[in-house]
Amino acid sequence: MRWGPVATGLGLCLAACGGRATAEQTGPATTTSPVPANQTAPPDETQIRQAVRLLSHPSPAQRKAAARRIAAWGRLPFGELQKAAAGADLEAALSARELLTELDSAILIGGQVTLGVDRPRIAWDQPITLAVRVNNPTMAPIRVPWPQSPSSRPANDDAEQVGAMLDVADFLTVTGPDAQPVELRFEPLDGDPAVYAAVTSRAGRSPPSHLLAPGGEVTLQVRQFNRGWARYPLLAAGRYRIAFAYQPEWKDASWTAEGLGRVRAEPVTLEVLQAAPENIRRAFRPLELTLNRRGEHIEATVISTWDRTIWLNLGFGPDPGRYAKLQWRFQPAGGDETQVWEPEPQARAAPVGDRVKRLESGAAIPIAQIALGEVYPRALRATATSPSRCEVALRYLNLVPTTRIRDELRAKAPAGDVPSTVFTGALLSDPLMLDSPTAKP
Repeated sequence: MRWGPVATGLGLCLAACGGRATAEQTGPATTTSPVPANQTAPPDETQIRQAVRLLSHPSPAQRKAAARRIAAWGRLPFGELQKAAAGADLEAALSARELLTELDSAILIGGQVTLGVDRPRIAWDQPITLAVRVNNPTMAPIRVPWPQSPSSRPANDDAEQVGAMLDVADFLTVTGPDAQPVELRFEPLDGDPAVYAAVTSRAGRSPPSHLLAPGGEVTLQVRQFNRGWARYPLLAAGRYRIAFAYQPEWKDASWTAEGLGRVRAEPVTLEVLQAAPENIRRAFRPLELTLNRRGEHIEATVISTWDRTIWLNLGFGPDPGRYAKLQWRFQPAGGDETQVWEPEPQARAAPVGDRVKRLESGAAIPIAQIALGEVYPRALRATATSPSRCEVALRYLNLVPTTRIRDELRAKAPAGDVPSTVFTGALLSDPLMLDSPTAKP
């Protein structure tokens, strides 16, 4: 079963690197208390056996109290519960089986969690690493919600970053300088099969986890916490707070309400000293297409408003399966009909490495221009009159799958030059109003 609410976000998704911080590098330790306030001291074997026997007590109140006491002990009573689950007493067997199922799916009960970051002060575009350290002071194994074996980790850096983020994102709350939560942001998943696989494995019924032995300790490094494929964008200046909390969802809702099994870490704070430009802070789409008059031409420019590097396909060729295309749109003022014109595609295909351009956050790149002398002759085809004004707009369209572009580049370029995020879809500029060259001033 999925641990928490990030599963909903994953379902929607499916439709420069920071240094690795060690526990010693993450600043002052902040942990949960060794024994949570709602958990008693560890029981001995006699107490465990007595509690399990009470699962068949004639009194419902005694049975419920025994089950609640056993649940607070985490995995420690597993041996006795397994014996009861296989026993002849039907009442005890059913209760034991339910408890085994709930306790096996619960995580971190009795564990201590520490958070840390490798940089306490950053600019908005400097990556940080979040370290999540789990210590097991109990006498039984505890379940940790990420894979243990390196062989079970994703094969590439982006997939590993996404996987590590999703392993703990269910339990994180990031609060910005305005005291509002920062939402987890994903890039489209079609860009890399390994990233897709990392996401779907976390969205399934059995996300990765492993058992941490008594006295053991393990640390998960979430690289590119604010700059990776899956990230919490820290774009405004000010202090941010990262908190960790997990609450098992018990079958008995009263246990959940009282916080049985809850695990928390003391929050860590970091400060963003330099904010992102305003158009990046307020962006709700990655790119903007603008039109501006430059002398006797109209120039079309794409501006990146995304908080992360994005790549744009500027090959306008004859094969729509490999190239992007442009559509100029002309509409006379007051008219209802629009004249659409697509420039002739490039006669010879540009090499794939030349036509896919990298845009850093805030960067702009011109993609097309049209002479003013061409605008009105084309607009007049949509009307029988001679309008005094005309609206001009441009539509950019790229439906080439990201995987295809990446595969072509991978065959011709070093691995570092293969884009992780390529824009696919359409951009439409706001219309630019022009006066007719024959209009009287």
